[in-house]
Amino acid sequence: MPIKLKEWAAISRPEYRRMARDTRFDLAFRVHFAALGKANQLGHAELASGELAAILTRKDGRPQPKQGVSRAIKSAKDLGLVSPSSDARCLVLPGHLYDTARGSLSCKAHGIQRAA
Repeated sequence: MPIKLKEWAAISRPEYRRMARDTRFDLAFRVHFAALGKANQLGHAELASGELAAILTRKDGRPQPKQGVSRAIKSAKDLGLVSPSSDARCLVLPGHLYDTARGSLSCKAHGIQRAA
């Protein structure tokens, strides 16, 4: 059964970007928060090389190692927080969780370009 529009709510992108960097949260949720904080109209959050590692810093302030980033993305996928097509260069939110009228309609990482 489709969710009615009146069931949706707005989020604070800056707050989700802040929460993505907060080491008190589990890494899988931080991946989800990073996706929510950066996603475009398609639900794609494109990231520069090494950007997610810097967002997912460890408690000591160092960037998350590549293996840690991979494990965090896998955990987020397993929990349904990001789509299976997500990777360190683009986190994709599941369509049933995300919809917006703002942002780009393209994703270089996934080769998507749609007209507005």
